[in-house]
Amino acid sequence: MRNGKVFADELTPLSERLRWLQLYRALLMGALPLLGWALSSPPAVVHRLDAVATLWLAMTAFCWALSTIGRRVAFVVLTIALLGDGVVLVMAWTWLGGLAGPIGIVVIVHAIVVTLVATFRTGMKMTLWHSLLAVFVLEMHATGLLQPTVAFPYRAAWIYLASLWTAAVATASLAAVNERELRRRRYDEQALRVLALATAAADSPRAVAATLARFAVNELGARRSAVIITSTADFAAQLGPDGVAARAEEGRHGKDIHLTAIPGRQHINDDEVRMFHRLDPATDAWLAHVLPDAVDVIAVPLCGGEIDGVFALEYGRPGRRRPGRVQQRLIMTARQAATQTSAAAGRSVAVAALAAAAHTDGLTGLVNRARFDVLLSAFVADERPFAVVLIDLDNFKSVNDTFGHQTGDRVLQGVADALRTHCSANDVVARYGGEELVVIAAIDPIETAAYAERLRFAIATANTPVPITASLGAAWFPVDESEPAGLLDAADRRLYIAKRTGRNRAIASAADARRAGEAVADHAPAGTHRPPTGSTGTLRDHESPRTEGLHAATPNPTV
Repeated sequence: MRNGKVFADELTPLSERLRWLQLYRALLMGALPLLGWALSSPPAVVHRLDAVATLWLAMTAFCWALSTIGRRVAFVVLTIALLGDGVVLVMAWTWLGGLAGPIGIVVIVHAIVVTLVATFRTGMKMTLWHSLLAVFVLEMHATGLLQPTVAFPYRAAWIYLASLWTAAVATASLAAVNERELRRRRYDEQALRVLALATAAADSPRAVAATLARFAVNELGARRSAVIITSTADFAAQLGPDGVAARAEEGRHGKDIHLTAIPGRQHINDDEVRMFHRLDPATDAWLAHVLPDAVDVIAVPLCGGEIDGVFALEYGRPGRRRPGRVQQRLIMTARQAATQTSAAAGRSVAVAALAAAAHTDGLTGLVNRARFDVLLSAFVADERPFAVVLIDLDNFKSVNDTFGHQTGDRVLQGVADALRTHCSANDVVARYGGEELVVIAAIDPIETAAYAERLRFAIATANTPVPITASLGAAWFPVDESEPAGLLDAADRRLYIAKRTGRNRAIASAADARRAGEAVADHAPAGTHRPPTGSTGTLRDHESPRTEGLHAATPNPTV
């Protein structure tokens, strides 16, 4: 691949062409003496033919052995051997009757064989060489340099040359058509191979769409192209925020397209390739949106496993009134490219889904604990300020004991949905373990208390089958701690204080912890012992008595 273009390899290796030409040359050199003998030529002529043919065959065999040295030497050997063939044939042509003899037909056959075995260009060059040699010999006879001296036979010479060129041009024309078609197929094969490698290396459906769109412009000659990839409901999230991976390409410029729906998709099925001269915005709104004012469009379906979509190529030019002609080869190549891309996009979607499953809690859909630990370390390494908020659902064991574990699962799911709704796209919401959740938010210290309070309120008002509240403890990087374990420890200590001082509250700073501790101390009965706020253990629901049924906590008056 050079400068974005794929160059086809040789249709037939040069060494293979040399081998077949050498075999033909051996047959030709062996036939010349036999032909002289069959024509009852003088023995001296037959002996000369035999000697020249044997000597030339030995020389070409030696040169053929040298052709294995390298490609450049092989080209030199091919050129010398073909020029020498012409000289040997014109000698036989002179000795065996000239224009009246049969060697003229042998020369025509030689030009045809060279055209077919080598290339049509080489065949035309050899035809010119044979013509020049024939005219040269006839002119030497006419001037008396060769015996016998005869006048230049213009009529016979023109008939001979016309026959030679007619056979050579006809053969070259057929060979050129076949060679061009074979080269196109080889080109398409290599281009599809490069596309397969590129799409296999793509790490997302959007990257696959971009690769296919560029392929249509760079390799299939489309003026513009567009690729739209959708997926089933289970895998749509892997395509991006809008559930669609779409890409448009024009020349060297491409852009992603944001689509939340693809109207008119029912026009394409798994086995149908549609062609449009002009797009109708009413019935083909999806194509009209991604390729405005398009002319002569081919729409190829993308279908395979978990994905669905369309591959569109525009070949027309603005202002064209009649539909242009599109080669069947381009349609077939576009279909093969679409098939390969469908498989690659399906694999990328499946891989993304597996990766997401490995990083996701199966019940709540939140980030799991292992992934959270990795992300927390990444946040710390980035050295940008952020807060960690630990959340523990109050009296959750009582929910399971009273209403059953299935109800408890639905409560966890409702709380997870509420947190996803109230957190930004850049926040990390994870299930820390059991009924504990955790949030990483890139906020300033002054915002931490309000942020934690919003989360507490979101949980208290979440759409859950049983009302639930939560206690929260927050720590801020790098003021409170500068290491992941230290941050979690600080947040856990404040969570302990929140649960110990009444639950359904958020402790986001040392000042909040002191105020909460002092409030408990002021209202505690005589002889009550308040554990130190520096304790690192987290108080669980079964470790403290409930005083008011399921929700014994006193709501935070700030809400």
